[in-house]
Amino acid sequence: MAFVGGAVNWIADGQGTCHPYSTIMSFNFSEETFGQIMLPNNVKNRVDIDLFVMGFKGSLHLFVFSWMPSLYSREISCCDIWVMEEYGVTESWIKHFNVKSVEKITRPLCFANKGLSIILETNEGKQILCRLENLLSSGSPADQQSGCYLICDGRYAVSGGFVESLVLFDEVNRYATE
Repeated sequence: MAFVGGAVNWIADGQGTCHPYSTIMSFNFSEETFGQIMLPNNVKNRVDIDLFVMGFKGSLHLFVFSWMPSLYSREISCCDIWVMEEYGVTESWIKHFNVKSVEKITRPLCFANKGLSIILETNEGKQILCRLENLLSSGSPADQQSGCYLICDGRYAVSGGFVESLVLFDEVNRYATE
C-alpha cells in the first residue's frame, strides 16, 4: 500500500470477461471515496507479472516484476519501475528504470539514499540494494539497467524509514500540561 495524494493506494486483482486483470484502487480520506487508477498501457493487459505500489516524494511508484529465461539455468528477474508524475492522471505514467538480477526479486522494501537506490527482496528473503543513481546520468532511463548488490542473506535484516517532524520529543510534557 502507498499513501499518495491524500489517499491510500493498493493493487487489486479482478476477473474480467476474458482474463484476469489488475488495477490500482484508492481510498481518499478527506472525501471518503473509493477510486481507481488505471495502469500504464504497457502493463494493464499482462497476466505474467506481479505488481506493487509505493509512495515516494509525493509520487506513486508502480513496481512491475516479471521473469524471463536466460541462457543459464537461472531465470533473470526484471523489475520495471514506473512513476505517476501527476497523481490520478493515467497519461502521466513514465517508466523510469528497468532493474535486472539473477536473484528472483519478489517485492520492493524501501527507497534508500534519497531515492537514488532501492532495496528489493528476493523469494529467499535476501535483500538486494539496487543503485539507481548510476542510471540518472546516462541515456534514456527507460532502457537502462542498474547494478544490484546483495546486502543481506535473509537472516538478520531491519529496514525502516525516516520522516522529518517538527515535534520536539524532549519538550512534549511541558506543552501537554499547559
